Formats: sequence, structure tokens, C-alpha cells
Amino acid sequence: MRGFLFDPHPVRQPEFRGRPQLAGEPRVGNRLRCRGAKWSGGGLEFRYVWGVRTPDPFLPPGAPPIFVPVTRGERKEPFFRPRKSERGTALACMQVGETDGGVMTTRSPYVGPVRAGS
Repeated sequence: MRGFLFDPHPVRQPEFRGRPQLAGEPRVGNRLRCRGAKWSGGGLEFRYVWGVRTPDPFLPPGAPPIFVPVTRGERKEPFFRPRKSERGTALACMQVGETDGGVMTTRSPYVGPVRAGS
């Protein structure tokens, strides 16, 4: 913290100015793209995590659903092809923006349900 306060040109944590959007039809095998959010800050690097909307089993009925990742780790590419295991679910992507000053995430709206491939 002290270095940040006294640095004449501190590197700030990135901030998003909008949510990413999904492009593509949510079908098994179709390629979806996470269109990036608007971000402030320079020197940004982005990564992506794809997930499904799932009810939280520990909260009462009617509680907001949770984002459960379906990809292993973070990906550098903004693309995902839903698999049979995602059929019937709603998908979203989480965009991770990182600078030397920190990390921030934002999630797209959910799309779906994912339908069978054609």
C-alpha cells in the first residue's frame, strides 16, 4: 500500500464499464464467443471462464442462482463449444481483466437453455 501511495505513477486496478455479451446460438457443438466488456486502464490482459447457472443447494428456494465453472481454469481465448453435459443449462462467460495493479472480473448475462446440436 505504501508503494502505491507514494508512487508518482501508480498502476491502478482495472475497472469494467459494461458487461461482456455472448455471441452465437447456444447449441451443443456451436462455437460461442464472449464479446468483451468495456474496461478502463492500460496494459490489460484478459482471460475467460465459462459457466452455467445452478441453484445454490445450501440456500432456500428462490435464492439467486450461482455461477458454476464448466471449463478448467481460465482461458486466453474467448471461445467455447457447449458439450452434451451443458444441454438444458443457461451459460455465461466471466471475463477476467488484469494489470500490475490488480484483477477484476465481470460476468455476461446468461443465455440458453443450451439446445441439442443440429
